[in-house]
Amino acid sequence: MYRTDIINRYISKYKFEKYLEIGVADGFCIERVSAKHKDGVDPGVDPHYSHQCDFVSHKMTSDEFFQKVEDSNILYDFIFIDGLHHTEQVDKDIVNSLKHLSPNGLIMLHDTDPDSYESQLVPRTQTIWNGDVWKSVVKLRCSNPDLEIFTVDTDCGCAVLKRGNQKLYDRVPLSAALNWNYFCVNKKELLNLISIEEFSAKNI
Repeated sequence: MYRTDIINRYISKYKFEKYLEIGVADGFCIERVSAKHKDGVDPGVDPHYSHQCDFVSHKMTSDEFFQKVEDSNILYDFIFIDGLHHTEQVDKDIVNSLKHLSPNGLIMLHDTDPDSYESQLVPRTQTIWNGDVWKSVVKLRCSNPDLEIFTVDTDCGCAVLKRGNQKLYDRVPLSAALNWNYFCVNKKELLNLISIEEFSAKNI
C-alpha cells in the first residue's frame, strides 16, 4: 500500500473533492490523486523536479501560502503534508492546515516512521531521508487530546489525523518521548502504529 492508495481510499469513501498537497516534489503523488480539485504548494527550488511545474498551483512556501489564504474561507477535504521535513515546520503546517480543513476532513503526514537514526537527522546528511517528522506525531500524541491520530505502517509511515479525541500518551514526559532511543523502543504506541491489514479494516 502506497501513500496515494491511502489518500484515494478516503477520497472515494467520503466523496472528498478538494485536495491540498504541501510539498509536490516531482509530482508523483498529486498526479495520481483522484480528487476533482487539487492544489499543490511548493517553492520549486529543486532543479531535479522540473516535472512538478505541471502540478504546482502555488509556487511558494507553505508559510507564504497559508498567509495568502489566511483571511479566506477556503476549506480542503484532504490535506497531505509532505513539505520541509523539519518538525518545527511540520508543526506549523499542521496548525495552519487545521484552519483550512473541512469539518469532516483529514490530514496526512508522510515520512513519520524513519528506519534509522541517520535518516531522521536534521540537517539532512544522506540521500534517503525522512527528517524528524516523527516528532510532530509524538507531540500530538502526548499533548493534544482533541485530535485523533494513527500511523499506517507503510511507505515510511503515513500518519492520518482528524478532529476528535484521543487518550494521550503519558508514560513519560514529552521531552523523554522525543528521545530517539526511547522512540525506537516505544514507537508502536507513540505513533499509534497499525498494520496495512488493520488499516484496511478500520472504519475511518
